[in-house]
Amino acid sequence: MAGHQQEYFDVNRRRSETIEEEYGTSQDGRHFIIINNMEFKKNLRLPSREESEYDKINLKMKLRACGFNVKVHNNKTTTEMKQILKDVSVKTQYKNPVSVFGCALLSYGQNETIYGTDGPIEIQELIELLKGDVCSVLCGKPKLFIIQACPAIKIGVEETDGNTFPKKKKRNLSSLNEKNIPTMADFVYAHSSIPGFMPWGISQNNDNAGSWFIQAIIFVFNKYRNSHDVLTMFTIDDDDDGGGGDNCG
Repeated sequence: MAGHQQEYFDVNRRRSETIEEEYGTSQDGRHFIIINNMEFKKNLRLPSREESEYDKINLKMKLRACGFNVKVHNNKTTTEMKQILKDVSVKTQYKNPVSVFGCALLSYGQNETIYGTDGPIEIQELIELLKGDVCSVLCGKPKLFIIQACPAIKIGVEETDGNTFPKKKKRNLSSLNEKNIPTMADFVYAHSSIPGFMPWGISQNNDNAGSWFIQAIIFVFNKYRNSHDVLTMFTIDDDDDGGGGDNCG
């Protein structure tokens, strides 16, 4: 077992070095945005996501420990969410050139949608704002997305409710046609929305732990921060995920 673990470490270390050489992910240019939606308009009949405060705090602390400049936005409408990502393209927003950019969306959602405080929006619509042909600041740079989308339909919001999910033609993030591949390159996704699971799984030993999904990400960061670069950590499939079980985070 020890030999297998050493081989795994060596392979992933070489992979980390290759990624660092390819992207040059210096800490001065690491930027991360967290959009944390906890309160929603009354007509949506969605409960408050108070537990998400723990996810926001834990994620912000760990990202800063990994060298990211983190900016948090709370309770934003879909229009405001789009504007936040549009603003990334303004070169004067950052003192140093961006080497890696990340965004965490913490809200209700399902599959291809995420909720602003006023209703849902397609995740693809947000991601497209950061494509290389739209946002030149991030062209050729790694872009990380953490999508913590708890399924609202599982906690009392009926599928027939008005404005529950967009009626647009659905677009799958993984089914991009060939002409879109260059502009959608360098994206890495971590998505929590799994049909059939409850939105919160609070640790019995720590009431302030937050969702299982974010706990699992924090666990990987804690375990591999000193041996792996941040991009590789986002692709690690660790058998020991910190005790998350099957709960949707």
